[in-house]
Amino acid sequence: MGWITKDGHRVFIEDLHSALSEHYDDGKMPTVYLEKKEYATVISEINTYYKKEYDNKKVLRKAIGDYVYTFENHGYNNYRIVDKVKIDEDDE
Repeated sequence: MGWITKDGHRVFIEDLHSALSEHYDDGKMPTVYLEKKEYATVISEINTYYKKEYDNKKVLRKAIGDYVYTFENHGYNNYRIVDKVKIDEDDE
């Protein structure tokens, strides 16, 4: 469960993973390129908390530091970052 923005409106989604997969799976999302240090931090964090059940999920989100990263999952240590959003403290 969670919230996404769809057509400019915040929408509650019962199955957040399916909604994210549908949104990002069209292949139109560009890769988000990170600076070397940030990239190393993000990949290390994803790898540290990677769980076996992630193998079945195409798109995942992970809050790291001040940002939420959305990434395509192609298996352990094989990811493509497709979105980076600053966490808004007022949105909690």
